[in-house]
Amino acid sequence: MSQVCLCVCVCVWRDEREEGFAYQCAGRFGHCITFDTGNSVGEISGQSSVINSVSIRQQRPYRAVTASDDQTLVFYHGVPFKFNAPLKGHHSNFVLGAAFSPDGAYFVSVGADRKIFLFDGKEGTMIAEIIDEGAHKGSILSVSWGTDSKRFVTASADQTVKLWDVDLRGLVKTWTFGNGGSIADQQVGVVWTPRADGLVVSLSLSGDLNYIHPGEVTPVRTVTGHQKPITALAVSATKALLTGSNDGRVCSWDLATGTASVISGEGHSGVVAGFAETSAKVMFSVAWDDHLRTIVGSAGAFAPSSVPTDAQPKGICLLSASNLVVLTATHLQIYNPTTAPPSLITAHKLAFTPTALAASEALGHIAVAGQDNRIRIYAHSSTRVTEVSSIALTRSHATALSYSPDGSHFASGDSAGLIGLYTTSSSTPYEKKTDRWAFHTARIADIAWNSAGTHVATASLDTNLFVYSVERPMKNSKARNAHMGGINGVRWVNDGTVVSVGNDGAVKKWAVVLPA
Repeated sequence: MSQVCLCVCVCVWRDEREEGFAYQCAGRFGHCITFDTGNSVGEISGQSSVINSVSIRQQRPYRAVTASDDQTLVFYHGVPFKFNAPLKGHHSNFVLGAAFSPDGAYFVSVGADRKIFLFDGKEGTMIAEIIDEGAHKGSILSVSWGTDSKRFVTASADQTVKLWDVDLRGLVKTWTFGNGGSIADQQVGVVWTPRADGLVVSLSLSGDLNYIHPGEVTPVRTVTGHQKPITALAVSATKALLTGSNDGRVCSWDLATGTASVISGEGHSGVVAGFAETSAKVMFSVAWDDHLRTIVGSAGAFAPSSVPTDAQPKGICLLSASNLVVLTATHLQIYNPTTAPPSLITAHKLAFTPTALAASEALGHIAVAGQDNRIRIYAHSSTRVTEVSSIALTRSHATALSYSPDGSHFASGDSAGLIGLYTTSSSTPYEKKTDRWAFHTARIADIAWNSAGTHVATASLDTNLFVYSVERPMKNSKARNAHMGGINGVRWVNDGTVVSVGNDGAVKKWAVVLPA
């Protein structure tokens, strides 16, 4: 039976005898494989469980050390690296990190037992255990040295990063993240960069990157974003960009700098299904936690109260200033967005399984697609929802719907990648203008119109992004392989810019040359 090595750590060093680089890969089966410019030149072993870390001394004589879940370190002489000695009896739990100092004089090890040990970098003998009253209160998950080889930093599950001094054998400084009790603020990685300003970068369990300067008492910057597929996207009237992911996180982005901040307050706990903004510039969101929530304030925060939906939301859109539409798995719901929280006006039970939603304030129409290959057009009056028209699809069911800003056109995208364009009227059935937008090869995830209603941007599971001309349907611009794993959302910022989000967790901004 063959065995696959799933790497958990890689260490790179320069081999002075040969051109190029060599590196080692720490594996999940207690083995460490040495490579030379991509070709395996041997395997060394000595541990009986997962290898969590590997570090290589950069000076002759070369040395290497590995850290494992078997509570030991193994010391190697090289190159080629050969087993020299196991370093046992120091750690009493998983050894999670090991690192040689840049000058090769020392290496340190850290582990789940919250202990730090200092070793001689050439001989592998233990010098001391670093003991301090300010020691970590949780597992130490990572360690990194400063360029002076006299100080190192550690990252821990106790939501702190600590700076240690080798000569003092003690703690110099502590940086604490979050409120000290949040799992998301656990520090799971740290790197002391060789930059002139001595920048330290730590990684939170939430995926945030924290920039730390050794001379500062607080992080100087936090880089945040999504760690999961992004499932919802909106561009507000003030050009603020909102994104939601399948873990419930909602972020607000600065389009000029590309930086994000997480919307504060009690948010969603499931897949974010969509956003809608009222004319009063209040944003609403729905998610698979079966709640409708309100985002308020210029900084962006969830209102303390939320509204439970009757079933899993499929989408949300605005019909008018006083009518907010939410599509769930069982109902078409109309809310009054001017109350806090929004109050339910109408709940129209559906006799089919819905797949997509759109609304036009200009027409007063709500479009709902179903798995039965029909798109039903509704009108809402007082507390009643009435079907006024329908569209029969011949190939497959619609997965994305969108009206042009003035309501004169309607577009639908289906599960096979076909997009149909229709002209609309409040008195006659929708008339198909073209079905020649067939350049996608997989499910259409989103359709967006520019403000003039002259061009349409489409996003698909096939990873491709297209922009079409309404007047000349065969004219298009394209960005292929825009998002690995597929695109989930697209919106216009202006006539020359669109933004997209996808299963790769990325937000991308594109310059568009409009097809004409």
